[in-house]
Amino acid sequence: MPARGWIPDALRLRRSRPRPLPAARLDDVRAVIVDDDAARDPGEHRARCYGTLAAIMDEAVILQDLTEALLVDIRAREPLAELAPRGGRLAGRFVALRERLPETGDPDVERYAELLRTVFDHHTLMISSSLDLLAVDWRSERMAEQLDQIHGLGRPAEWLDAARLELMAERSAARQRAAGAVGASVPGR
Repeated sequence: MPARGWIPDALRLRRSRPRPLPAARLDDVRAVIVDDDAARDPGEHRARCYGTLAAIMDEAVILQDLTEALLVDIRAREPLAELAPRGGRLAGRFVALRERLPETGDPDVERYAELLRTVFDHHTLMISSSLDLLAVDWRSERMAEQLDQIHGLGRPAEWLDAARLELMAERSAARQRAAGAVGASVPGR
């Protein structure tokens, strides 16, 4: 009888040793990423990015209002079992919006995207921290005091509102410029 742990040679898996690639094959590997839309018409690309930013901001303002209502309920010490799922969904949406932000070389688009990243990170942290405080407010009077000091989302909420209004004005002005350019190019005008 074979010893315990003995495996017949027919059942053993044999691995072949990896063969190194010839150096010449590694030298001719190249990757080029070209954004055809941005290369063709930078103005059109910016307009599309602004459209994406506007949609993200519109949803963020709605989520911001829902977060403000959640913070009022947290401060009122509503049951954590009811507030935690709401907070989790809201925080998850802010994270998802952050991931949807366009990444481009356009400095104006990047300025809005960076501001939104900061706002979304703040809102997510505020939700999480407030729920954490509610979970432990019974432990000390100091934590209960901190919970009482929650008065909304603060300056980052104002930044979002101001950026949204600025982007709306900028998009409107760009549409008017485009309409004026089309009207000027039509013969007889």
